[in-house]
This record gives sequence, structure tokens and C-alpha cells, in this order.
Amino acid sequence: VSGHMSTCRKEEIIKRQITIFRHVSEDLASRLEKATGVKGYDTIANLTFNGTHNGFANDKSKKYANGQVPVKVGSSVAENNGAPRAGTHEEYYKK
Repeated sequence: VSGHMSTCRKEEIIKRQITIFRHVSEDLASRLEKATGVKGYDTIANLTFNGTHNGFANDKSKKYANGQVPVKVGSSVAENNGAPRAGTHEEYYKK
């Protein structure tokens, strides 16, 4: 893993990757830090991501990606995640 990470030229990306690994295993994160020479963050709770939401965020301003606003207070990023739901194919069954 550290070999692939070493091909990345932006240290910030490596820091974020190590931080995400830290939530899986502290041992793995510390090994990656030693191998890459880059110290990751303690937690992803204070990070903002592009393209997805941060479920670990404590600050609501960091919870949603790219400054998005949730559809409803306390909801997920989108009302519909793209999966089929009741009535999705209703038009095909009309006679």
C-alpha cells in the first residue's frame, strides 16, 4: 500500500489516506506513516471531502461535501440515493 501511496506527489492526499486508514487500524496507519514519512491527521472528523459526506464530522459545516445543503434537516446528502423505490417504474406498467 505504501508503495502505491508514494507515487502520489501531494502530501495532503497522503495525509488524508492515512487518516482514513487510522479509523480502520491504528497499527496500519502508524506503519504507513513510517513507510511514507508523512504524518496523517488524528481523525477525519475535522476534514471536508469532495463528492461524498463525512459521517464522522462533529461540525455540521464539514458534514456535507462541497458545501452542499441537505435536502431536509438531519437528512442524508440527497433525498434519493439513486436506487429504485416505490413507483419508479410505474409508467411502464400503466395500461
